[in-house]
Amino acid sequence: MEPSHLRARFDATLDDFVDVGLRHAIAAGTYRPTSLASSLLMFAIFVVTAGLVLYNGRTDVSARQWVLFGGVLTGLGVAFVFAYRRFHEWWVRSVYRRAVRHELGGASCLTCEFVVGDEGLVMTSGHQSTTVQWAGVLRADDDGGDLVIALDPGLAVIRRRAFASAEHRQVFVAALEARRAQVVSPVSHAR
Repeated sequence: MEPSHLRARFDATLDDFVDVGLRHAIAAGTYRPTSLASSLLMFAIFVVTAGLVLYNGRTDVSARQWVLFGGVLTGLGVAFVFAYRRFHEWWVRSVYRRAVRHELGGASCLTCEFVVGDEGLVMTSGHQSTTVQWAGVLRADDDGGDLVIALDPGLAVIRRRAFASAEHRQVFVAALEARRAQVVSPVSHAR
């Protein structure tokens, strides 16, 4: 196994950092994208509020007009929820993007490197390097896209483009899993 196969390196863009930050926030439960339940609640609030404002005590409205009115309100409510969900995602990403840009000192790209080392997983980005001991590497989710490594605490995301080939990726993941398996605590086997 060549040492270069135990190394994954890529240039991370600002959007890569935002994506990883949001994945981490979702995994940690500190951020939740708008759910269907919250969207339905917003839809109901919109329809009821608009209905009360427009009805305003009228008695001169026929049943056909009420059906038409209900259809228009439903259509507007669906459009509102759709627009809100799209806007919410965009807004959260844009706020997070500004924060990350500030943290990176205005840089739009940073080289990230991950190395399967003897002591642990070595993660380097820019002028910072962190080693997560193997006991802190919980699992690697390799679904063919980005390689997501669950850490204690946190997570690391290695982009698909960090690997020169499918073989490089397989060797890297196998080495990572082999090192991680060597330090599985005896307590977990007793369960």
